Amino acid sequence: MCGLWSHMGTTDYRHQTNGEAIVLLRKTGRVTLVLLALAGLTLLGCKAVADQSAELQANAWIATDIRTANGLEPVLKDLPSTAKFLPDGQLGGNGGINQYSAKYTTDGRTMNIGPVAATQMAGGQLPMAQEELFFDALRKTVRYRVYQGSLELFDSADNIVAKFRPYTGTPFLSTKWECIGYNNGKGAVQSVSASSSLTALFDPEGSVAGDSGVNTFSGPYKLDGQSLAIGPLVTTRKAGPPELMEQEAAYLEALSKSARYQIIGDKMDFYDSQGARMADFRATGAK
Repeated sequence: MCGLWSHMGTTDYRHQTNGEAIVLLRKTGRVTLVLLALAGLTLLGCKAVADQSAELQANAWIATDIRTANGLEPVLKDLPSTAKFLPDGQLGGNGGINQYSAKYTTDGRTMNIGPVAATQMAGGQLPMAQEELFFDALRKTVRYRVYQGSLELFDSADNIVAKFRPYTGTPFLSTKWECIGYNNGKGAVQSVSASSSLTALFDPEGSVAGDSGVNTFSGPYKLDGQSLAIGPLVTTRKAGPPELMEQEAAYLEALSKSARYQIIGDKMDFYDSQGARMADFRATGAK
């Protein structure tokens, strides 16, 4: 309950929200009247909390500060750690080196973030250290606040563990997307072979086309918000090395299974209907 009723004597009751007295009621013996007043004032008290949740989910966020052993410190320049909180309880983004996903729950103020699943790419010592601090901040989060346009995550000791600013992503349509990782069908997202190129371009008319490594492909797609359906896809019929043909088949299968997308900055991720990551992309240019 967002508000608190306190007894002020034998006949008076006071309702408080966020520590401020809202109204003083005199007991009349009409229980219904008191209950209706309680329900109405509770809804008023919850309004600000609901607005926080809506603003949390409306933006993509990029970290500006992360807590270290020395306190809250600015992130490394040109190393984005990002987060997007979707209304369905999915969280995803880039830790700085690796793409990640997790599930979260919130009541509009408190927050619990589940285990973080990430790709396994390596980076420099400092970038990898920052990424681990970022993931640790997510794991420690127990509440959040959207304040003056920024997002702040707090731990159980009420320390800010990470601060973010809003971040605008690349348009989904008419952007040439280069795949940098795909689901290999064995439960892992695998890096693309250096000797091949996997791409996708979604036009406004509902068609997708691209390079699948050995062949080119095309087909229809449908969008509904961030929900996505691709296929059926058709390809040219060239033959290639076995490892590239295997990669091509896995990439096309990943596209066909994709049910949702997420864009943060110049990075895009595809997920299936169960939340498993199907493919990771980066923007390389407009059509």
